[in-house]
Amino acid sequence: MSTKTFNFDTFSGTEMKSFLNIKLLKGDSASFDFTDSETELVTFEMGTVSAMAVSVTTQTKPKVVLGRSNPIGLATGVRSISGSLTYEVFNASVFEELKFYLTEQLADKDYEYVGFESGVVCKITDLDNFDSLPPFDLVITAVKENDQRRRMKKVIKNVVLVSNASAVGLNSLTVQENYEFIASDIVPFENHSIS
Repeated sequence: MSTKTFNFDTFSGTEMKSFLNIKLLKGDSASFDFTDSETELVTFEMGTVSAMAVSVTTQTKPKVVLGRSNPIGLATGVRSISGSLTYEVFNASVFEELKFYLTEQLADKDYEYVGFESGVVCKITDLDNFDSLPPFDLVITAVKENDQRRRMKKVIKNVVLVSNASAVGLNSLTVQENYEFIASDIVPFENHSIS
């Protein structure tokens, strides 16, 4: 009788990093048809993520017809993606670090972005609060601590932050910030291991 052996990898939160990818417009937005040559992808490593939760829900309603008391089936509708990110705060708020990077480090490049739903063109230097951030892709990467060839990646697309909260208490060792978000699409964790 032959014995089959399978190896599986699991990853802990300490092995994961989060990156934010923002597609920004270069130059004068009035002449843009938003081709790839007129945009630039800016990547920023986010702070220390201590927790992440994502849920995907689909509206489901019963199909009812006249003359029957029970539904004849189910109808599905809009798929919505939402979640929350919790960060440990060390030097400054995660948003303040990101704002500094976008407004100070990239100020000479005159970047602009288009709002997710509004379509309004804004200057990147006009960021004033977490909800004024342009839509971004959140990329979560995991690299095995004891085997650097073992890797995973998850992408949450068109993330828009909708709320922010922070807390500190007498028994807290660190300050935490929580951001809730909505998104347009999600790519589950995929194996990116190197053979």
